[in-house]
Amino acid sequence: MPDTFGNMLKRAWKWHWNLLFVGAGTVFAFLSGDPGTVLPLVGAAELAYLGFLGSNPRFQKILRSREISKTPPPLPGQQVQLARLLQFLTPEESRRFETLKERCSALLGLRSRLEATGGALEESSFRAESLDRMLWVFLKLLHQKAGLDRFLAATHRENLEADLKEAESQLAKARSEAAHNPATAERQAAALEEKIGTIRERLANHDRAAENLTLLGIELDKTEQKIHHVCEVGMTGGDSSALSAQIESISHTLRNSEADYVPASVRILLEEDSPPPILGQVLE
Repeated sequence: MPDTFGNMLKRAWKWHWNLLFVGAGTVFAFLSGDPGTVLPLVGAAELAYLGFLGSNPRFQKILRSREISKTPPPLPGQQVQLARLLQFLTPEESRRFETLKERCSALLGLRSRLEATGGALEESSFRAESLDRMLWVFLKLLHQKAGLDRFLAATHRENLEADLKEAESQLAKARSEAAHNPATAERQAAALEEKIGTIRERLANHDRAAENLTLLGIELDKTEQKIHHVCEVGMTGGDSSALSAQIESISHTLRNSEADYVPASVRILLEEDSPPPILGQVLE
């Protein structure tokens, strides 16, 4: 937004001390019993303020800095994506993710309080980053499940089957009337055959979505158990290299398991290796 003279006056007018002066001056004018004399003086003082300080570059710089300090900083890209994924979930799915996150946070917090040495703190940080990666994958799988749930809720198989049955009946009728008007019947039959093909494709897509939803539910349960396991092993075991190997093994499994049913867009999400700091604040 350009810093025009009007914007400068508006900024100066909205300064809290100026508003306080105008309000107090107006009240005093009416309490004095002679508002006809006092109010013009208040107005003249306000015009002088807006004319001199309102256009003063140094004063405007101070006011602009106050505005900037009150503006919340924009979220980083990963945090924006995290917020969008969470907003897309149903309340039940959000509770599932938050419950798993809180369990990981509680275990990490307990371990970080027990560890006192610098090296131990580094191990705790490593565990937090590893669990962040697992939670990030889990959240994306939940997001995919939410999308499939919504698709299946909006597309009913019985309605598609009814549409298919009606179209097949119309096609049979058009073919039976071909002898009376061959040209018209042929055009009708071609259109109906295309319609039937489209409905069958929609039915096949619906069936694939239902199958994917079942497999995705299994994948979610498996991932949830792996996160629990990694968290518990990380809190009770002292071998950071063994934990690292286990994390890499799980990450590899998550990237490659069920590759046939996971859509390409989700495979790309699973391959991303830079999650936002979901649990990092526990160690601060």
